[in-house]
Amino acid sequence: MKQRNKDIRRKKEESGSILVMSLLIMTVLLIMTVPFLFQLSTENRLSEKSYKSLAAISLAEAGVERAIWELNHGDIETWQVDGDLRLSSFSLESGEMEVKVDLINPIEVAVLSTGFVEYIGDEVNERTVRIDLERRKSYPFKYGLYGKDRVEIQTGAETDAYFSEKGAYGDDNVYAEGNVVTGSTATSAIHVQTAGNVHGDAFVGVDGDPGTGVLNEGTIDGVLGALQDPVELPSVSVPSELPNLGDFWGEVGIVDQSGVYDEFVLGSEANVSIEGDVVLTITDRFYMDNGSRVTIEEGSSLTVYMVDTATRFYVDQGATVNNRSEDATKMMVYATDGYVGDVEIDQTTTFYGGVYAPNASIYLDNNTGFFGAIVGREVELDMNSRFHYDMSLDLFGITSKDAPYVVKSWHEVVQ
Repeated sequence: MKQRNKDIRRKKEESGSILVMSLLIMTVLLIMTVPFLFQLSTENRLSEKSYKSLAAISLAEAGVERAIWELNHGDIETWQVDGDLRLSSFSLESGEMEVKVDLINPIEVAVLSTGFVEYIGDEVNERTVRIDLERRKSYPFKYGLYGKDRVEIQTGAETDAYFSEKGAYGDDNVYAEGNVVTGSTATSAIHVQTAGNVHGDAFVGVDGDPGTGVLNEGTIDGVLGALQDPVELPSVSVPSELPNLGDFWGEVGIVDQSGVYDEFVLGSEANVSIEGDVVLTITDRFYMDNGSRVTIEEGSSLTVYMVDTATRFYVDQGATVNNRSEDATKMMVYATDGYVGDVEIDQTTTFYGGVYAPNASIYLDNNTGFFGAIVGREVELDMNSRFHYDMSLDLFGITSKDAPYVVKSWHEVVQ
């Protein structure tokens, strides 16, 4: 009996020990589990916050896409107007967005878009992006010499090419890339007369037959073909808010101010220097008399806009339009769609620059030396004139106020 009681007591003591050990183990496990659960909860919160942050920037980018669509296809003017700003907000199931469109000028626009996503309680995750937009550029100068309706290369006239970024024309800087191109498919739309020389290709309009569209009585070094796509001829955007400066009649001096001129005339043997980036809008005529000279100084440029009311752009015999850098991009002549006057570079004239006048007749008189690129309705090279295409103009873009907006730059705005 005594032995039995001892066994029972021992078993009770062992059971109590096991219970104590179990409680100790559970306590240790609980102590170890609490930090793990806390960490797991923190990681879940961080993961949730990261997800909400990505959702916020996605909403911001969606706001940008909506603004671009409205600018290109919709009507941004239906948005709230605040000066040059156009404002709107949108809601989706995932959150909200606020969009501001800054109409900087007819060519450039900035879009600021913020996405908002609810996080925990009253907390809101927000992210903002800024997108700078610009009108898409066209590159009509890549064709060298382009006549929308007709190109005429007279006896002894010649085309070739050079690359002004390599230096002056001549020696090892002469290439057989003096292409002549027309948008027309008419018979003899390109005519190369006897002893005329095209050191390059000749292309007629889309679906045209070069066999009938090119009348070659001289020499064409390259291939004859038809364009695969129509040449894009954007409408020119004339700068606004330039001061009206009346008429300019110059003999000797410096032009360093942009403005609108009715007439811009250089007398015989006049010598005028261009300093700075000068923009001239001509409402009547641009005229350089014989022997006159326009010198574009280093680091300077001259851009001339011939508007609808203008009648003539004329550089008389022996005159010179010269960039000291001989960089054709530093002298550009643009004509609006409504300008139907002539652009004439008279005999023995030297001209460095580009001419873009898609509805005008462009005429290079005999013995003219033209370094640059030409786009016109009709282009004619007179006897013994020389057209040297500056291949640096290949990627020189023209921006139209009617072209669609494309993204120029993107960055997130850090709050």
